[in-house]
Amino acid sequence: MERRYSMPGTYSELVEVEDEDGNISRDSAIVQVVDHSTTRRPYPSLHVSYYPSLDAQAGKPITFQARSFLQQYPSSPGGEERWDFGDGTTGVTRSDGNAQKLNRNGYSRIEHTYAKPGRYLVKVTRDGAAMYLDVPVY
Repeated sequence: MERRYSMPGTYSELVEVEDEDGNISRDSAIVQVVDHSTTRRPYPSLHVSYYPSLDAQAGKPITFQARSFLQQYPSSPGGEERWDFGDGTTGVTRSDGNAQKLNRNGYSRIEHTYAKPGRYLVKVTRDGAAMYLDVPVY
């Protein structure tokens, strides 16, 4: 697989493979495309996670966390992470933008409860950065 990027930035790429029995597997990777002709800092990125990750159940809350890094835009210290939970619902959080390194409270947190079992593709964005999570709910 090959992909070209027309603009510098941080990208979250998602690969989905389906076998002949209909089983689907997904994986994601972070790609940073840098313009070496400029002295501009690296591009913003996000770290996102959720728990429980091995036994997420429909009808029970799942805690999602996010933190942005390498923010360079004026709006970043007050910026927001925008969540799309993949089931038609959305949310907004605000991490510290890594203003204080290693701050144990730097991650934003939001809870979400899925009504039905399934696989949900969660998308989180902030200031030009995006990240995806593949969340299986039983």
